[in-house]
Amino acid sequence: GAIAYNTTNNSLLDLFGIIGSLWSRDEDEIIEKFQSAFNQDKELAVKMMFYAGDIRHGGLGERRTFRIILRWLAKNYPTIVEDNIYLIPLLNRWDSIFELIDTPVAQKMFEFIKEQIIHDLDQLADNQPISLLGKWLPSINTSSEKTRELAKRVAKALGYNPGSTTPSGDGLNVDYESSNALAVAYEFTKSKYTGNANSISAESQYDAINGCMNGANNYNGMVADSGGTQSLSLTNMLKSYLTNFAVAMDGASRTQFNVDTEVGKSSYVTNDVTYYFFLESENSVTETDLLTTDFYNQLFNQLCVNGATTDSIKRDMINDPEYLMQALKNGQLFISSLNTDGYFYQGAYTLNGYVAEVTDEEAIAQAEMEYELTKTKLNYKEETLDVKMKNIDTELSALTTEYDTVKNLISKNVEKVFTMFST
Repeated sequence: GAIAYNTTNNSLLDLFGIIGSLWSRDEDEIIEKFQSAFNQDKELAVKMMFYAGDIRHGGLGERRTFRIILRWLAKNYPTIVEDNIYLIPLLNRWDSIFELIDTPVAQKMFEFIKEQIIHDLDQLADNQPISLLGKWLPSINTSSEKTRELAKRVAKALGYNPGSTTPSGDGLNVDYESSNALAVAYEFTKSKYTGNANSISAESQYDAINGCMNGANNYNGMVADSGGTQSLSLTNMLKSYLTNFAVAMDGASRTQFNVDTEVGKSSYVTNDVTYYFFLESENSVTETDLLTTDFYNQLFNQLCVNGATTDSIKRDMINDPEYLMQALKNGQLFISSLNTDGYFYQGAYTLNGYVAEVTDEEAIAQAEMEYELTKTKLNYKEETLDVKMKNIDTELSALTTEYDTVKNLISKNVEKVFTMFST
């Protein structure tokens, strides 16, 4: 190609030209190029960082580059990040904000997250849209150890005690999921009873007291008159709390319960006689536990009666997935499962809901790809051999022609010589 300059001699312009392709570069190189532009013009460099990470307003959507620069900026110029922290979820994603952990901006980040959670709870109470923070908060139940550790740090910073059977402030032996549901129920119920009171009018103190007491039975919240008399229904508060807890546990989209400002428009979980809250101690034994125990007891008895193989080859075979699959298919082995009636039933694997035969699409695709690749290589070799054979045929034909020509020439010369001497 043509000769080109490797720099414009302007760090900002150089960064603008390559920032969209820095995602594959080394982290030190990304920081070096940004730092050079930052030293030239801090404001424009920061704007360029957000432009690189912008996924909503025509930016480049470069997540890795954005996060590397953001973390460097938080460590070295924390005030700039604190002043612009609200732009991170606005232009990029909420989970990018966790790059600020272990930086001078960490405390500001946790405060910002907590404020957003409170705001979202208020929005939910009013049936208004909320942010995507809940979607991107790390989960303590994920398979990734790194994400679980991050979730614990975030939960602890927000006032929770993740993973403990006695979360701080709950006073109950509850798991982490229940602890979160109790916290959500508390916030939702509090928002109803600490907001603006429902007003009534009364001509006397007696009417005000009776009016507030009767009015409290019709509202989930405080009821007050202009004279300062206030009342609330503890029964309605408890119903609201339990309903909010049930909604938080089951999911708002999977339940018909709701808590409205007016009692008449609410659907309490306590009104459903078929809905139960179970309190389970650490030593409690469920029916499933008993069935599982019985399964292992009978399995042990079967081993005692029929014995277990001491043949090492057979033990290795039973651990071979291919052997096990074929044995189940041809009826050599059966599956015995414990039914809900407490009895074991034996049958083919096709009749058992615990075993399913599925096609390994990924393995098939891999095999097809390897087949096509090998076929292509063989075709190429075949074509190469064909070309070589054609070249050999051409050379052989040329040699044959040359041989015949020389032979004819020799024959004619010999004939001329004999003719000369015979004359």
